[in-house]
Amino acid sequence: ETGERVKDLEREQIAIEEELERVRKEKEEDEQNRELEIRLGEVERNHNATLLDKCDATVRQDVAIKALLDETVSEKIQLTKQIVVLQVSTVGRQRNFQKSGFRNACHAAVALLHRC
Repeated sequence: ETGERVKDLEREQIAIEEELERVRKEKEEDEQNRELEIRLGEVERNHNATLLDKCDATVRQDVAIKALLDETVSEKIQLTKQIVVLQVSTVGRQRNFQKSGFRNACHAAVALLHRC
């Protein structure tokens, strides 16, 4: 009986050691999973930060481009206004020149008539 009892106790001890080893492995796997989750969280945060930086840079570029376009449009409007003013001025000068040329021609004709 004592020998049987010892064998039972040895079998029980082996079963307990096997269970203990299984629990250790489970605990180790859980710890590894936690570490992987922590690393994954860090990678996700870094990735998100990088994406935000790229988005910020893109937004800043868009704003700069829009500002340049606005400035270009404003300059185009100013140049168009100046062209219109020059055209109006040129047309006015041409009319004045034509009028004065006509007057001069009339005066010359009258002067010729008086000589005759």
